[in-house]
Amino acid sequence: MENKEYSIFSAPSEHNDKNTEAKKTRKKAITLISGVVLALLIFLSAFLIVKFMPEQKSEEKPNEFEPFKIIETSSADFTKITVENNEGKIELYSEEKTEKDEDGEETTKTEWYIKGYDKKDVSSEISQILSTVSNIEAVREITGKSAEECGFNEPRYKAAIETKDNKGYTILIGNDSPDNFGVYLKFADSEKIYLISDEVLDGLIIDAESIAASASDEA
Repeated sequence: MENKEYSIFSAPSEHNDKNTEAKKTRKKAITLISGVVLALLIFLSAFLIVKFMPEQKSEEKPNEFEPFKIIETSSADFTKITVENNEGKIELYSEEKTEKDEDGEETTKTEWYIKGYDKKDVSSEISQILSTVSNIEAVREITGKSAEECGFNEPRYKAAIETKDNKGYTILIGNDSPDNFGVYLKFADSEKIYLISDEVLDGLIIDAESIAASASDEA
């Protein structure tokens, strides 16, 4: 029987088994590390995409427009307001009055009257009108319609404002918008058309009889 010499540590077959096992272990470790790195890269990529991706703007609807001022002035500068609608024509005019207090100091105040009626101060009765015509916000500017399409060939409401510095303006109110979101407005000396809230129109409604009666009751 032939004798073979072996290392005191192990037989050759044992060396081969250990090398194979070591290779498998290294391969598993590399695979695991690669998987972890790949997962981190995917997570990092997703995070960066979400963080720096531009926000998508939703489709704009009328009520999502930011209102903007088309008139912003002081009603203290008004001298006369002439309102015309289907009911007729009403003229309001102002006068300044100087009074002295108990200490003899003079103060000036503005009083408003209705032309054709008893001369009684109606300032408190028309305060909403004064506020409305001095500060008007538009929902948006209309560019796809003509003045005629918006009802300005026969405005249903007209308010002419005169001022101390002769820089007055005339407001015209046309039709309601098709979606009933507001009404069309333009200035007599401009081609621009605006959509305004119908709440503004409510503030422009004036009834001379009611105002005069109310002022008489307070007198």
